[in-house]
Amino acid sequence: MKLEIEKELLNMQDKKYKEFQKGICPGAEEIIGIRIPMLRNYAKELLKKYDFIQLMAVSYTHLTLPTNSRV
Repeated sequence: MKLEIEKELLNMQDKKYKEFQKGICPGAEEIIGIRIPMLRNYAKELLKKYDFIQLMAVSYTHLTLPTNSRV
């Protein structure tokens, strides 16, 4: 399931939006660039397809790409 979700997220990538986000988020190197309305729609699809508990097993921390975040 995790790989399927990652593949779908990468397919929703908007390269122009990605570059825009990189410009306003200095230091964030691994940005996919997906617009929020698309993410919301995809989340609704996932909830129809999978049980909520299954989705929680694939936490968002496993779906994020590694970053060089500076706190």
